[in-house]
Amino acid sequence: MADRARRERKSKLDKLAEYKRAREGGGRSWKVEEDDRLYDEVTEDQYKTIVRGRLAKDDFVIDDGVQGYMDNGVDDFEEAGDVEEESDDDRKKNKSKKKADVKGKAKAKPKPPPRR
Repeated sequence: MADRARRERKSKLDKLAEYKRAREGGGRSWKVEEDDRLYDEVTEDQYKTIVRGRLAKDDFVIDDGVQGYMDNGVDDFEEAGDVEEESDDDRKKNKSKKKADVKGKAKAKPKPPPRR
């Protein structure tokens, strides 16, 4: 148990010394590790070959024929026509319509107090 206490004390002293160096402007020592290649860089021709290979394989998802999900192997990040987004002008119009509806509604008269 005495060894453990010495190890903890030593590590604490090392940490304190490191903080002291950092405070004095010595900075901390950090070793940057280079990552392995995260992705392959390919030419346009190589990319087209990869896509053709995907298209040659069978789909892993079967088209249900009812506008469900299907995978035909084509990257559709260039096709933005499928998604409709509400523009800022449309949002402002809808917001002002909602406010007008709230203002235009007549409030009900309060019920008279019960007679005695």
